[in-house]
Amino acid sequence: MQDVVFHPASASPRWKGPALLALPLLFVVIWIGADDMASRLIFLAFASAFVVLAMLGARYYRTHFSHPLRLGAAGMAWLPFVERYGVTDIPWREIERVDLFRNAYSDGPGARCLRLFIRDGDFRQKLRRPPGERVFGGDVNVLLGFDADPEVVVETVRRFHRQFGG
Repeated sequence: MQDVVFHPASASPRWKGPALLALPLLFVVIWIGADDMASRLIFLAFASAFVVLAMLGARYYRTHFSHPLRLGAAGMAWLPFVERYGVTDIPWREIERVDLFRNAYSDGPGARCLRLFIRDGDFRQKLRRPPGERVFGGDVNVLLGFDADPEVVVETVRRFHRQFGG
């Protein structure tokens, strides 16, 4: 099987998520809470600032993890593995199973991650795991922000794991 590389998706700002979070709150507070025009304008300014900050935060997160994911016969490599987990790549023989993790709103616009469960052994012992990822399960999480659909990436990783895993 030939090596496969998934390139990062565009890191352009997305309006849908922050707008879906801020607009209902904006309408409820303006409808119920504000008595005069000055209060409504002040609240509108704060709500606008919140939306812009949410978009900038989402863009920072996407650009921070925007590196290609390489799948080959030896294993998978992704540059953030070094910073987050202390390893350069993960051999297929060390992976026990692979699945797709979605947030609580699985049909919504939330982030999706590729979860890799690592076999017990020396490799797993040397693996550093961020505290937040210990809560969500899995040993290694890869944010699926690539140019392919998350389901396609997960299925490709599963094919490689079936073929090259021990």
